[in-house]
Amino acid sequence: MTSGDEVGRLVSVITVDSHNLAEQMTAFYEVVNGEVALPTAASVVGATEEVVGFDIAEHDEELTATCHRGDAVQSLMRSDVAYAPDSPVGWNHAAYRRCLRFTPRGRRTGRVGAVLVVTTLCESAEVRAGY
Repeated sequence: MTSGDEVGRLVSVITVDSHNLAEQMTAFYEVVNGEVALPTAASVVGATEEVVGFDIAEHDEELTATCHRGDAVQSLMRSDVAYAPDSPVGWNHAAYRRCLRFTPRGRRTGRVGAVLVVTTLCESAEVRAGY
């Protein structure tokens, strides 16, 4: 997949029989648990994590990712976790964020002294897809 249109089609396929947000989250939960091999590599605020599981948040309006790094295990909102672009979990995540109407992740620029630094906040499929 190489375009935002394909991410939109993926949202449509995953949520085809969903009538509300809770049903959409259940659909994404079923797909991610059925198609993503765990553990899978991810990034949280630039730190490498290992995602070991997914769940539906208590309010049924978002998914959580159970992340492991070192001795720490934590449950984070799935939307806050970034995955490798062009991977199955990356494309699923791009569709998930589109479904939630989140803005795409991207790059920020800033100045440190006289040097322009380009910082990648999170590399994710929606950036590569043009979303």
